[in-house]
Amino acid sequence: MKNITYPLGGIAIIDRVEKEFGLFSSIFKGIEGGMKNFLPLVKVHVNNKLTHSVSTHQILENYPMELMRRLGVKGNVAERTLYRVLERIGRFFPVLLERYQRFVEENDLVDNRQIIDFSSTMF
Repeated sequence: MKNITYPLGGIAIIDRVEKEFGLFSSIFKGIEGGMKNFLPLVKVHVNNKLTHSVSTHQILENYPMELMRRLGVKGNVAERTLYRVLERIGRFFPVLLERYQRFVEENDLVDNRQIIDFSSTMF
């Protein structure tokens, strides 16, 4: 039997933000079109950025299906499906940005102070 491991940090953050705020369901509601796994695959992309941050082309090579199932993906996923999710996000970006900004404001996540992190800035 083959052991399968994957990082849980990104999954825990995604689950908590969705449970406490409904972030993903509120922002992406209605733009999935006919895609069955749209929202879970959005979570796969976010998890990728929170963990390994590999290219979309390499997601299926770097993350096991067990991780994707944990994020709600049902069935197998083709690489082109991952790209379709990104294409759909790009097509609806102005709507998503407006929803995100409204979400941040409604949940009182806006601060009038700006803290700049110079530790990650290249000089």
